Amino acid sequence: DTTASMGTLRVYDRNTRLGAESLLSAPSSEDAIKRPFGVICGDGEDAETDSRRLTAMLFLSVKDSDANELGGGVTVENEVKYGGVCDRMILLRSDLCSHRQEPWKGNAEDDKASCVTVHFVKETV
Repeated sequence: DTTASMGTLRVYDRNTRLGAESLLSAPSSEDAIKRPFGVICGDGEDAETDSRRLTAMLFLSVKDSDANELGGGVTVENEVKYGGVCDRMILLRSDLCSHRQEPWKGNAEDDKASCVTVHFVKETV
């Protein structure tokens, strides 16, 4: 692959989340979901050959949304939180910054959001 970047689009829909939760488990506290921290390149054998070096996350949600109420965003391993508010871009070193992407919860009025993630890769010879 000779591209200089890789990207994904994550779309969050509150109604889909609530439907899936009702099928999979009993309703629980929103704060009970704790994802593990990790670096994007991983810790396994492939980490040394992974060429991703910089990750950009652009959050697209409703303007003037409250990240504390709606969730989303990123928490860095030292527990610094960056809310997934509209038009916020977060840049991370893909190979060094241990973080977790927080689940988006939404509410009845703000039920959809998205995050565009682009990984910039180092040029290989």
